[in-house]
Parts: sequence; structure tokens; C-alpha cells
Amino acid sequence: MADNPSCFVIGPIGDRLADPGTAERQVYEDAIQVWEKVILPACEAAGLKPLRADHISRTGEIVDQVCRHLRDADVVIADLTGANPNVMYELGLRHTINRPTIQIGESARLPFDVSAIRTLRFKRSESGFIDARDQLGEAIRVGLAEGGDPVTATRTWNDLPHGTQSTSVPGIGDRDDEGEPGFLEKLVASDEGMRTMKSILESMATVMASIANLAETATEEVKRSDARGGGPRGRLIIAERLAPKLDAQGATLEAQAKEFEDCVNQIDPGIDYLLDRLEEDPSLGDQAAGFVEGLYKLAENAESNESMVVGFQGAMKESGEMSRSMRKATNRLVSAAGRQKRATQRFKKWRDRLQTFDKKG
Repeated sequence: MADNPSCFVIGPIGDRLADPGTAERQVYEDAIQVWEKVILPACEAAGLKPLRADHISRTGEIVDQVCRHLRDADVVIADLTGANPNVMYELGLRHTINRPTIQIGESARLPFDVSAIRTLRFKRSESGFIDARDQLGEAIRVGLAEGGDPVTATRTWNDLPHGTQSTSVPGIGDRDDEGEPGFLEKLVASDEGMRTMKSILESMATVMASIANLAETATEEVKRSDARGGGPRGRLIIAERLAPKLDAQGATLEAQAKEFEDCVNQIDPGIDYLLDRLEEDPSLGDQAAGFVEGLYKLAENAESNESMVVGFQGAMKESGEMSRSMRKATNRLVSAAGRQKRATQRFKKWRDRLQTFDKKG
């Protein structure tokens, strides 16, 4: 290990130049918060100077620079919050190297698969950040001083026998019998994910209701304008006033739809696992009764909401033909609704599997 160990940080970056309220801007703000409150102070306390890809000042190709840091860094810290595809890919590349890699992430926003590899989970609160900072600092200290066990991918890639001591950070290695979550723990994780999805759906329904109210108010204004003989110009003036309001709501709905889709993607493997276990061992049904009931309710809600989402999409497409500014605003709303619709298709798959399980039972 070098006298002054290098530390490279991978994680969601977002876009600091994006408009406030957009999904990309929110990703940026969330990532900076974790960087400033958790990663940076933990690394400084351990004598490390962490570096993010967007902080690299050297000119050159970004992909080449990132790959070199993933290969050469003495320590890599991976923020898996939101399961960003680029981050997961970079983490996979890092696992080809037998060096310390520490995974952290916000609870309920982690890919289910990370249960196989120890991850420092945190809640987005002041106390949660403090706990995460302390845990990360300890993981860095112990990892640099004592080493640990390489994960399966690292052992396979480097032809290392099981049990080989390496420079991997303790607590980030392969699952073991004690560390692997049990059936009930995975039930709890899935239950938390379903509650999160329900909360997001309720928030989206609230935004859609606000949009419907805006549209209803605009319709009444059009009627009054027509009665006064305002004609097409009067309607255009109303549409131009409505467009920025719809665009603001659209930014919120777009961020919510992405969060909803991410949540569904994260919990899907876990639900499939639990349904597999229920099919293999029906005696687990009593323990999973609440999970099954909650899953049924989610599927029913998703199906009943689908017709509303389809109707919403159609109305927004029609409204978008009124003017250029309306088209821009409604395109965002149509896209958000489409994202929600695609994600809810997963609910039908879960419901169909539950029905098959019930028939077998």
C-alpha cells in the first residue's frame, strides 16, 4: 500500500447545470450531500484525499481516466444509491482488481443484489449521515491496516482460491453463512420497498390531480374567453399562461416517475426470489402472509391506475397540439406517464405468479 493511498469515488453524479426540480438536478444534489457529509469527512479522517470523476482536472478522455483510476486506486468507494447503471458497471470493473472496495448506499434505494456483498447503508438524515461517516471511516481504517476477503468475482477473475487473504476491506467481501440475509430479513426489505413504491404512487397521484385542476381552470378560462369573442388568440394567451405551470408540475412528475421505476427495478429481483422460495416451500406461506397480501394490493392498485395513466397520456398529447410551449410541457408529462406505465407492468407479473402459487396451494 502506498504511503499516501489514493482513493477514487464512483457514484451518481447528475447534472449541476440542470434546472431546479428536474430529476438530473436532484441526483446531483443528493450525491453532493453524501459526498460532503459522509465520504469527504470519512476519508479525510483516514488520511485519504478522495477523487470523483467530475473532479478530475487533467485533460483527456473521461472513460480512459475513469478506467485507470478504477484499476490503480488503492481504495474505491462506491455509492450505489439509485443503482445507477454506469456505477454498477464501474463497480464490476473494479471487482476484477484485488484491492479494497467499499460499498455504501441509501437504504430503500439500493439494488436488491447488493445483499450478497456487505454495504454500509444509511438514512438521509443528519444522524444517518453521522453514523454512515463513522462506519465508512472505520471500514477504511480496518481495510488499509488488515485487509480482508476478496469477493467471488475477484477470486474468479484472479484465480484465487477460496479463503485467500487479500487487500479487500473487511465487511465488503463475500457473503458468509452469518452475513447472508435470511428469509424474514428479505421479507422485511421487500416490504419496505413496497411501502416506498406505494408512497411514490400516492405522490404521483397528487401531482396528476394538481395538473387536472390546472387543466380544468384553463378550460373555464377558455369558455369565458370564447364568450367574450376572444377567438384563437384568446385561447393562445391562456395556453401560454398554462404551459409554464404544467412544465413545473411535469418536472416533479418526471422525477417521481424515475424514482418509482428505480424502486420497482430494485425490488423486482427480491420479490422474484421470495416467490421462488414460496413455490419451493409452501410452508413459508404463513410467515409471508403480510407480504403476499401487500403484493396483491399493490398489483390491484397498479392495474386500476393504469387506465387513469393512459387517459392522462392521451389528454396531454392532445393538449400539446395547442402551441409550441404547450407541446414542450406536455411532452415531459407524457414521458413521465409512459415511464410509470412501463414500471407497473412488473406488478402484473408478480400478481400472475401469486395466482399460480395460490392455485398450486
